[in-house]
Amino acid sequence: MRLEIAEIKHVIEKISKKQDGQDKNIELIFEYIDRLQEKAEHPALKRKAIGFKVGDRVVSNK
Repeated sequence: MRLEIAEIKHVIEKISKKQDGQDKNIELIFEYIDRLQEKAEHPALKRKAIGFKVGDRVVSNK
């Protein structure tokens, strides 16, 4: 009986450790989402097109 209880306790501890790791991963995901939202709210400066003009349009290497 004691061996079973010890095994159960060991399994519960392993599950608890996995849960802690998952919590950290979820927090990291939300942090990345917040960063992406901040970037969307403050877009980068508009860059000048690279290429050359042909008539009224700009031709680039894209």
